[in-house]
Amino acid sequence: MTRRYRHSMEDERDPRGYTRKVITSRLPDRLRVELPAFGQIELADRGAVVEFAHQLEYMPPGSDWERILIEGVYSDPDTGQVLEPKAAELVRSMMLGYSELAPDTTGDEDDDADVSWLVRGLWQRGTCPQLSGPAKGGKTTLVRDLLFTLLIEGHKFLGKFERGDVTPADLWAGVVVINSEMPRPAFNRALAPLKAVQVEVEDPDGNRFMVSARSLVKAYHLRSMGGPAVADFLNPRVIEKWRRELLLCIECLGGDNLGPLAVILDNGSAILRATQRGPIEHSGEMFEGFRSLLTETLASAGLYVSHSDKAGSGVFGGVQAAAPSDGEWMLSGYGPGAHRYFSVTPRLEIGEAIEPTRVDLDPEGNPVMVSGQSHSSTAAAPVFDARAEILRMLTEAGGKKLTTGELIGSGGHGQELRPALKELHAEARVSMEKQGQTMFWSLPVSRPQPDIRDTDSAAVQP
Repeated sequence: MTRRYRHSMEDERDPRGYTRKVITSRLPDRLRVELPAFGQIELADRGAVVEFAHQLEYMPPGSDWERILIEGVYSDPDTGQVLEPKAAELVRSMMLGYSELAPDTTGDEDDDADVSWLVRGLWQRGTCPQLSGPAKGGKTTLVRDLLFTLLIEGHKFLGKFERGDVTPADLWAGVVVINSEMPRPAFNRALAPLKAVQVEVEDPDGNRFMVSARSLVKAYHLRSMGGPAVADFLNPRVIEKWRRELLLCIECLGGDNLGPLAVILDNGSAILRATQRGPIEHSGEMFEGFRSLLTETLASAGLYVSHSDKAGSGVFGGVQAAAPSDGEWMLSGYGPGAHRYFSVTPRLEIGEAIEPTRVDLDPEGNPVMVSGQSHSSTAAAPVFDARAEILRMLTEAGGKKLTTGELIGSGGHGQELRPALKELHAEARVSMEKQGQTMFWSLPVSRPQPDIRDTDSAAVQP
């Protein structure tokens, strides 16, 4: 009853209307499972596994194939060696798309022993916080300092947070940076100090050796890879492509899969803009797509970098964008010469809360938190005047008409700008012209006053 499935993508549209053709749940690269005296499934490559997984979705519950997957013996397709129970259970749950449902029974145990930090007190293993701040506000500088903390023993993030429970085996897996912001030469110059740092790593065979810290940063520069759409994680095909790229394995049967120490996406909202999706409307979806990538690649942790409004008082997308993260790292301060302030709003029991605290650059160009230089976020953020902001944008447009999206989508204050725009229109302070389904806004054109000398009342003089 052995069946072999050959993967074909010739017909992108399934006759039953199923068009996804890509499964983004974790799947093994090959599969061999046999239920003696009943049947066998043998799939030679990832494509065949994906094709079989799709067909499995349409099979009725309790089918012969499902029974083989549940009760069968899993083995290496090349050697025939039976997989270890843990690896077999992982592959089984991958293929079936679920694992056994069971409540957590460890509530009475001490979970402190399970807590592992990448950056102690700030970034926990298995989490994905979000770093946001205004454009050109210093977010990439913080990403650089974070990389230095992970890879240079003794370096402290922002001069305060030391590296956590990072082993030589973790370092061997390396850190992935998906860069949509910096030009490649500038990025390489920023990380040049890592070249002189030697780091001990341990490969999967237990061999230890020294390597350059710079070699442990695997950077993907989207500008030179075809543009930001290459990292459009709202697209399941893109997630699958990155999974193949980032997941490390030798046998690729589930037991030896290894993911990066961390994956950093810099910058999610920039990718949304470049792919013509509004960062305000889709930031939360993009974050969840990135989190799916972390799951697919077995990454130990992730960091999602995004833009905020100019005041640094809220991430683009507001609550919807901030809700999925495992903590909000906020960098406020906009414009040359303005002071920067770093704050943290953690999820429950994941790191410590930090009030907005001033960040300066030390003589070596590393950001450091300045002790005693903090302020209330409410005092720091100026009061936002939605009406004045709309009038300012239209004035700076210099006569150019702006769409509703260009007005409402600027600054992350859509809920305040929309009613203010309606009020100004009702008061005739702004003009609206509709072209098709699009509304264009501008300041009213002043009409010239009639020359009173040309009227019957010309004799009337003040």
